[in-house]
Amino acid sequence: MTDNETQLKIKGKVLNVIVDGLSPLEISAIAKEVEKKMNDIERKTDITDISKLAMMAALEFAIELYVCKRRSEKAKP
Repeated sequence: MTDNETQLKIKGKVLNVIVDGLSPLEISAIAKEVEKKMNDIERKTDITDISKLAMMAALEFAIELYVCKRRSEKAKP
């Protein structure tokens, strides 16, 4: 691991990531949100496959981002 890498653990899997412009604390907080989303989906669907949970979480986050962008664009004069 290099100096600018942050080590994360999501659903028991260790990841080393580099994200420009974010501190390790910010990256860790985002990783916790990802794991929370995956846990919520797992609880609702009984899916335990980590790959499927990750894809579903990614899709939910992408939908949230899309909705936020649309709202932001509509709010512009």
